[in-house]
Amino acid sequence: MPRSAILVIDAQIGPMGGAYEGSSVIKAINKTISKVRESSGVVLFIQHCHSSYEPLMKGNTGWGLHPDLDKSPEDLVVEKESSDSFYETPLDDLMAENDV
Repeated sequence: MPRSAILVIDAQIGPMGGAYEGSSVIKAINKTISKVRESSGVVLFIQHCHSSYEPLMKGNTGWGLHPDLDKSPEDLVVEKESSDSFYETPLDDLMAENDV
């Protein structure tokens, strides 16, 4: 039977830092993460890596996942370079490997 999952996409310091109602959004994401974990689901964080926009360049402060996210060591992280989380990433394979 397939497992449930949450894909947390681009919830990074740069985009979330000045987002309208950002703290409320983070709380809602964390609430959903908790429910997914309770059902033995999979938590996947999708992290945007931009090659020319400095705040989202890999390694810069804005690139990191937002520190208020409820991220656990067993969660999966996928880095992407385009707006499509599946394009040239292992996301589809990771989902299949984890029965999502």
